[in-house]
Amino acid sequence: EVHPRRTVGVHQPPIPEDAKPPPAGGPEGVAGRRGRVSVVSPTTESRHKFHELLWKCFLAQTWPDKELVVVETYQEQHSTFLEKIAQEDKRLIYIKFKRKINKDWSIGLKRNIGAHLATGEFIANFDDDDLYAP
Repeated sequence: EVHPRRTVGVHQPPIPEDAKPPPAGGPEGVAGRRGRVSVVSPTTESRHKFHELLWKCFLAQTWPDKELVVVETYQEQHSTFLEKIAQEDKRLIYIKFKRKINKDWSIGLKRNIGAHLATGEFIANFDDDDLYAP
C-alpha cells in the first residue's frame, strides 16, 4: 500500500533501532511511516517567546509515535531553545533559514517545507502561539 503523500529530497531522519523502515514508495520518494503523526509548526525570530510552550504542548500529546517539525526564518538570531532541544531529542526536526531584511517567507511556504520534511503518515499543524490539549 502506497501513501498518497510523497517526500522528496535528502532529509533522512534517524529511525529507532526497533522500528521497521516505511514501505517503499514510487520514484518520487517513500511513504510516511505508518501510524506516525508529524506536527508541523512554522515560526520566526520574533516568536522565540512561544517556543518553550510549543515544545510543552507537543510533549503533552499522548500519541505514541510523533515528531515535531519546526521551520524557522530569522534575520539575526535563530532559536537557541529549539536548537538545544533538537540536539537532545530526535523527535524534534528543527530547520532554520536566515532571511533578508523585511523579506520573510509566508506561513504557507514554511508549512509546505515542514510537510516535505515530515516522516509521518499523518500531518497536523500547530501554531507556535496556541495551546493544545492532549
